[in-house]
Amino acid sequence: MRVVLEGTPRRRHRLRARDLPSPPASLADSFFQYVNAERFDFTPYDTEGMWLADVDAAGSIWPTLKRVSSRRGDFTGATLAGDASGEQHDFVLSALMANLVTVTDPTLLNVGATVLAYFGLQSDPDHYRKSWREGVPIFLADFSTRLGLNRAQVRQMSIDLWTGFPTIQRQSEYIYEHPELWTTSIPPDNDPAAVPVTTRDGRETVDVSTAITGSEDGFAEAQRVAFDLLTQTGDEYHVRMTQTTPYPIIEAVAKERVAGDDPPAPRTRTR
Repeated sequence: MRVVLEGTPRRRHRLRARDLPSPPASLADSFFQYVNAERFDFTPYDTEGMWLADVDAAGSIWPTLKRVSSRRGDFTGATLAGDASGEQHDFVLSALMANLVTVTDPTLLNVGATVLAYFGLQSDPDHYRKSWREGVPIFLADFSTRLGLNRAQVRQMSIDLWTGFPTIQRQSEYIYEHPELWTTSIPPDNDPAAVPVTTRDGRETVDVSTAITGSEDGFAEAQRVAFDLLTQTGDEYHVRMTQTTPYPIIEAVAKERVAGDDPPAPRTRTR
């Protein structure tokens, strides 16, 4: 059951069990913004696919973080599920900070602190634009010069730093093993005027910029994009937002038509 809870920057909504369906229940595609979920135990719920923005979740317990997106969240002392994504800064940093508390090896501690400093400043305007792709070559050059470490050693340390978080371990390890994915700078923002779309006839780009509102509710944004694609093309699409901010990342794949059905005629859109 999708649940939408929104407070304000000055008055955050305090999450209570009565705000949610009776457990066990799914919270798939739910959206929380400006919510105080401190010490809340989500164990009775399926939290896969939630969208979180400005959520205070210190000390909370999460049974799964699969496809969960978070921006500007506080997960200090939270119990995070091991399936947290390496593409979600809030979880990468929270997991790293939790693990660094137990690190005693000075070299590993140095490596972890450097990674934390690179990804961890929310005051940095490029904070959520940074990724492993441009981070890994920066780390390798720095650790080689300062610490005398080679790529295999840094790769193993990256695995060690995220002990207990196999999804993050696999994703970071993959980047270390594939230099062809590295970049020398932060990639440019995606352009919603040229969203890659998998149609029944192949791959093309479609302008869905007028459907993007800037909301951090990724489910609602995806619904608007799907309707916009239907309006433009006459076809229905499976649309999934994998990120809303700092720029939208959208996956759109045409649905299969039932045999014999004629597609609806595309409608003219007024801009």
